[in-house]
Amino acid sequence: MVLDSNTVDKIDVLIDGNYRDRAIYGLSRPDVGQTYPIYGNNNAGFKYTLNTRALSNGIHTITFRETGRNGKVKDESVRLNIQNPPAIGFIDDPTEGSKVDGTKEIQGWFLDGSIVDKIDVMIDGAYKDRATYGISRPDVGRAFPAYDNNNAGFRYYLDTRVLTNGKHQITFRETGRNGKIKDQSVQLNVENPSAKGFIDDLNDGAQIQGIQTFRGWYLDGSIVDKIDVMIDGQYRYRATYGKYRPDVGQAFKEYHNNYAGFDFKLDTQELGNGWHTITFREAGRNGAINDLNIRVNIKIYQLIAL
Repeated sequence: MVLDSNTVDKIDVLIDGNYRDRAIYGLSRPDVGQTYPIYGNNNAGFKYTLNTRALSNGIHTITFRETGRNGKVKDESVRLNIQNPPAIGFIDDPTEGSKVDGTKEIQGWFLDGSIVDKIDVMIDGAYKDRATYGISRPDVGRAFPAYDNNNAGFRYYLDTRVLTNGKHQITFRETGRNGKIKDQSVQLNVENPSAKGFIDDLNDGAQIQGIQTFRGWYLDGSIVDKIDVMIDGQYRYRATYGKYRPDVGQAFKEYHNNYAGFDFKLDTQELGNGWHTITFREAGRNGAINDLNIRVNIKIYQLIAL
């Protein structure tokens, strides 16, 4: 309760010295009115619902700051020891060291006495994405009834094709509404099929002239992002990728790609006579690069006037 001979104007709530909210004032308190009749106020009660889940565990000072109509303030404080259940979590699938490829669903759960605010996904220590939280997990709710949460599950679809093959640390970073964080990590071994390709029409050492079309194919478990054309080590063009090649798809079914073909037209007059190395440099979505090289001998015949 609060009484003020100048009439109570408002009651602010401060937590650890910082303004947080405003209390409700004017609740019926005839007992207070009878005890302090000089104030002539039977509605001196106030109330405030404190959400302790927004605070870290430990000692906190809660202050109710009354301001009278004359602008004067008076504080009443109480120290509380907040002890909500700590954050806990687990990654159910996949398990530590699992081999993964393609798109892999990762499942687990988090519980936090402060309430889960978000779950960020970190790959090898760098932020990547956010997991979906709130999936029904009555088994977790039954196992940890103190948290009163049957929807503690999270899910994330990891596209391993944007990662290089090898070991990667996947971390799920839970942040509670009190700002505290808790990590759960799993190390996975990415094993997508490695990149491979072939130049179909020409053999190394071929003699060419005029407009020469190069055809071939590339497959990459990381998905082909682009194919640059290098001439004598210098970037010059970009090949067209995505041509229908069911023969390649049938021969290498693990890549699930019937459109692995590429082609490129070279105007040999732009280069002139002599030997040149043509490189088709494929870049996967994981940033890795792979080269196909062919050496060609350009022969441009000049017309001689008689």
